[in-house]
Formats: sequence, structure tokens, C-alpha cells
Amino acid sequence: MLRIRKKQKQILLRVGCCLLCAAAIISAVLSVPVIARVIPDNVCGLIAAGVMKSEYKQLLSGFTDRYVRPEYYAECVPVSLSAVLGYDYEEETQPVIPEGVELVTARDLCGYTGEAKFLLSNQTKFTVGTPEEVLPFNFPKDSNEPVVLIIHTHGTESYLPEGINYYTENDTFRSTNTDENVVSVGKVIADELNKAGIVTIHDTVMYDEASYNSAYTNSRNAVKKWLAAYPSIKCVIDVHRDAIVTADGKNIKPLVNIDGTDTAQLMLVVGTDEAGAEHPDWYVNFSFAACLQQKANRNYFGLMRPLNLRRASFNQQLCQGFFLLEVGSCANTITEARAAASLFAKVFADTYYE
Repeated sequence: MLRIRKKQKQILLRVGCCLLCAAAIISAVLSVPVIARVIPDNVCGLIAAGVMKSEYKQLLSGFTDRYVRPEYYAECVPVSLSAVLGYDYEEETQPVIPEGVELVTARDLCGYTGEAKFLLSNQTKFTVGTPEEVLPFNFPKDSNEPVVLIIHTHGTESYLPEGINYYTENDTFRSTNTDENVVSVGKVIADELNKAGIVTIHDTVMYDEASYNSAYTNSRNAVKKWLAAYPSIKCVIDVHRDAIVTADGKNIKPLVNIDGTDTAQLMLVVGTDEAGAEHPDWYVNFSFAACLQQKANRNYFGLMRPLNLRRASFNQQLCQGFFLLEVGSCANTITEARAAASLFAKVFADTYYE
């Protein structure tokens, strides 16, 4: 009986050891993605070089800059740390792109080279030079009354969700959800300006919701009411987003990376009286927008696309500080648009307090 108990103990001990070894191996396998993410890239490259590819084995006998650059070791990393065990951890972060969609292309539409300077897209018959970087009127400093009004003539203009870089033919790029359209972008500007001590009203009504064709008529009536109620308002910003397509009809997004953040590019639009509106002082609006334009590209190079001078007035005859602000395009994400709005608010505040 005693001899049987000893054999049982030995069997149990062996089984236990086997189970512990199996658990250790499984744990190691499951931890590969975690290990791979925390090991520095150059170390991963060395592991890959020594384990998987003979042509990289010289790395083990000496380091050179040539062999630790990302383009030399990146292809080895997933092999050394995942494919050995049949697991590709990098696929976890790859977005799933549905079939039958169009991918978005990002482009820098700033047009600036070298030092920031004033660039203009002139769609009128008027000849304008480079305006002086001086405000054409004075802002009331430390005012407790509203100074800025933000509106949305085309408030339903929307963006792509965060992390999405594609769209379908059925996408309208319109939404009444104020968390994903230009109203959200206007809120960023209004909040930043109010924090800076510039009293700002944000009209969140989407004036194109009921009727797109009546949008400018509806927003014009609203601006008149706001100006009558608050004569202290010196600036009206009509926040939109653009729609930019290539020659073959593909949507693109204007994008720049500023301090490590992907940011939608902005465009200021200034109207004139060429199309028949009673707007004799359009050059004042132009000078104000040009001042903001130049300061923006000096502070955040590449943020602004060329200022767009147009034949129509876009209701800008109602106020000498009235302009349109195009924040990115329909192909930008809402996050990129908000990032741009935040920077524009900083530029506006700097200009206001000069």
C-alpha cells in the first residue's frame, strides 16, 4: 500500500510539473503582443536581425545608423515577435475598411513656401494688393458686452467620424447632430474666445435644416436681430466646412500636422459687391480677414489656405468684421476640424489683444 502511495505522489508531481510548464508557455505566448509593444523599436530590430534574417546578422557584431533606422528593421519586428508563434499583433490596430468605399486622400492646400506670406485666391474682377497687417477697426478691450457672434448658415455640414478615412457614394456629409457637424466646431471657437475674455455669442441654429435654398436669407435675418439686440458686436463669423474633390470626383481633405496633431486647414472667405449686393465697405472685411490670415500662418505655419475673395457678399455687408470661415472639408474628421478651430481661436485672441 505504501509503495502505491509513493507512485501516486510521483505521478501527481509529474502531472503538476507538466501543467505548470504548459501554463508558463501559454502565458508567454499570450504576452507576446504586450512585450512587442513595450520593447524599443531598435531592440526589436536587433532581435529580428539575429533570429529571422541572415542578412541582418551583422547587427550583432556592431551598430551603425544605417541598420537602426525604421525602414531597415520595421519589416523584421512583426516577424521576430509574432510570426514565430503564428500571431501578428500589428493587425489589432489596423482599421477594417469595408468593400465598395472610397478612401480619403489628405493634401496640404496651404500653398506657402519658405516664410509665411499673404496668398489670395481672387475670384473677382478687383485688383487687390497685400493688405497691411493692421486691424481696420478697434476692438473694445475688456468689454462685458458681446463682441463676437458665431453663426452657421449651413449648420448641417458635417465631418467624418474619428478614425474613419473612407466614405461611400451614399454619404451626404450632412447631419443635424451638433456633435458631428460644424456647430461642434463653432462651439470650440466660442468656448476658447470666452475663456480668453472675449465675450462671444454662439448661435447654434442650423439655418439650412428647414430649407437649404433659404439658408442665407434665414441667417441674414438672424444676424440682423443679433446686431439689433447687441450693438456691441464687432465681428460675425459664419462657420462652414468645405467640400473639395479631385478631377475624377474623389473627396480630399486639407490637412497639416501642427505640433504633432493632424489639423484641418482653414480658409477665410470674403465677399464683395461685384454680384450686385450693396456692400461698399467690403475692403474693410477683407483687411480684417487678411490680418487674421497672416498672423495664423506666422503662428501656425500651414494652417491657412489662401484667402478666398468672392463676387457674392454672403451677408457680410451687415457688419465690418464679417467673414466666412471654412474649417476643413467633408473628408476631414471631426477631431481634425476641432483642432483647427482651437488654433484659430488662439489666433483671433492674439489679434484682438494686440
